[in-house]
Amino acid sequence: MTNLENTLRTLERRGLVSSFIVTRVPSGFLETGWLEENILLSSNAAVLNESDVRLNLSIPTDRLVRLLSDKKVGSQFSRGVFMIGGAPPANSRIAAIVGTETWKGQDTPVAIGVSTTKRDIVAPAAILLGKGAFTSSTEIQLDYLEQMRKDRIEGKLEGFLSLAIPDKKTKFTKWIQSLGDGRIEKDGQVIVLEDLAPLLARWLTALRVFKDMRTPVASLLLSSAETAVLCLWDGPAETVTFAYTSNVEFDRLIAHYLAPLWASFDKETKMDEATPEVTIERANKPLKPRVEEGGKARTKLEDDVASLASRLRAIPVDDIQRRLAALENRQKSSGSVGQPNDQAAAQIVHRFNETQERLEDLTSRLKMLEERLSRLTKNMG
Repeated sequence: MTNLENTLRTLERRGLVSSFIVTRVPSGFLETGWLEENILLSSNAAVLNESDVRLNLSIPTDRLVRLLSDKKVGSQFSRGVFMIGGAPPANSRIAAIVGTETWKGQDTPVAIGVSTTKRDIVAPAAILLGKGAFTSSTEIQLDYLEQMRKDRIEGKLEGFLSLAIPDKKTKFTKWIQSLGDGRIEKDGQVIVLEDLAPLLARWLTALRVFKDMRTPVASLLLSSAETAVLCLWDGPAETVTFAYTSNVEFDRLIAHYLAPLWASFDKETKMDEATPEVTIERANKPLKPRVEEGGKARTKLEDDVASLASRLRAIPVDDIQRRLAALENRQKSSGSVGQPNDQAAAQIVHRFNETQERLEDLTSRLKMLEERLSRLTKNMG
């Protein structure tokens, strides 16, 4: 048994994955049916002609291989990691990995597809990447956007671009064509991202499994020996973020960006896991959920309020205070901040000025929100 097979069988035995496939990636043109014809290994549950296995394993894995075969992408990157999941009632999360693995003593280009009914998709993906220490349950210090801002200051990230996801009335094709119109934030070298972002967004939004999921969250990581690019689709936050880095250490990329994205998603969707309450009535009547008239509307309102509360709690006040205290201590010890010989401190000061402006804007918006919530409470009372 190869190391890869042993790892997958162990993950299956421990319940971390429910099904998996491993296929050899042929060189040259990919014929229709190439994946099925080159299967090296599969779990007992992965019967390839079953529709759910094709949707959850075969098709996403095939599409990731074809993305890396694209001239524009393949000329820059040779390895890919893709993960996707949706809010309940979606009962599975999917990961696809493309790279080179040792198979029967030879380095072989392979594609791996795994699915799990557990909350944590980061754990099996990280283990297959040889970075099993990081999971979505790992303690997260910063959310991924805050981490990107911090890494930009410290020179660990070349650039990032964050965009607003369009509403349901907007066609994805039209949005992709004008991707820059919905910018929320950008920093650093984004030329590469502006070139790749439309292609990656088009690839992701065209996936059937993406279209079928409610409030999808997805992470795509493409890398070479020198560079890596990330695409983080955050459905609950209604943003998609692209990042570009020359630091291709997978453990850092997982810990700093992928794990925070999925940990945040788990917190957002935890409230949806409650089992619906039902009532048992007379035998001549069918069982039915206890749903009052207008219950769906109230449930939607409760979801919106809970989501709003979660986002407010997610504002990184503690981190801002910690970084501000560090800057104050630095000022006390050096006597000055932001002098020409202290470029890093000057960048931090610039960042805090931006943060102050955001907080002032947020304060004003929260004041208006408070007034609206007060009126809503009176009307509902």
